[in-house]
Amino acid sequence: MVRRTRAGRPAMLDIQDSTETGARYDVRILVVDDDALARFIVADQLEALGCRRVDTAADGIEALRLALDCSYDLVITDLCMPKMGGQALLAALRTHGLAVPVVAGTAWREPPSARASGVSSRGAVSGEAPPHGFAAVLRKPFAMTQLRRLLHAHIDGSRFGRRRIPAPASPRRALHAAFALAWSDDERALRTALASLDAEALLGRLHRLHGALSMLGEARARNACVRLQQRIRWLGIEASAAQIEGFLTLCARIGRD
Repeated sequence: MVRRTRAGRPAMLDIQDSTETGARYDVRILVVDDDALARFIVADQLEALGCRRVDTAADGIEALRLALDCSYDLVITDLCMPKMGGQALLAALRTHGLAVPVVAGTAWREPPSARASGVSSRGAVSGEAPPHGFAAVLRKPFAMTQLRRLLHAHIDGSRFGRRRIPAPASPRRALHAAFALAWSDDERALRTALASLDAEALLGRLHRLHGALSMLGEARARNACVRLQQRIRWLGIEASAAQIEGFLTLCARIGRD
């Protein structure tokens, strides 16, 4: 089920009943991502792991405002976001004297320095070094085991038990519902970029959708998204118009399923 805030926007997904997750830990974590589905999933994963207070922000500007008002134990942020990306958010936090550990989340086609096969940093699986200044880097979609290692590595490990990681209770329907809620905005942005031949905007939105489709487990659409991004880079938007329409139809079907 997708919960809604008072303003009518979708809140977090009920992936795990809090009564089944065992102990709760008094930590505060900020999740920053311009993709609503990514925010929902990561926040619910952290809550399932026992994190009592998880806040979310859609971009670096909103995240900075929250961080200046609250004291966070950890920030997990996407790198590529409008208004203010992850690297700029990290710099702004440090400028304001905030030393909170910041973890970079990365998906396909991020800069090479931001890629890793898992968690890269102290107490985590091997991989490339995180971008300068970040405590670690995670490759999307995040696994529960990766997130628990982050909590142990970058927040006082003694505050977390060794309890079994809870298994999410089949969130497929809820995840698709969240995708459907966001799809109208995504489709509008894609069609606007297509009409104006704005390759940068189109590729940026496809990048976001690739991450969302990966989290949904929609391999066909995810692979189509990869091929479409490659085609646009090589041949341009006008030569890819038919493929863009096909991708839009495929994603619309996912939102309806």
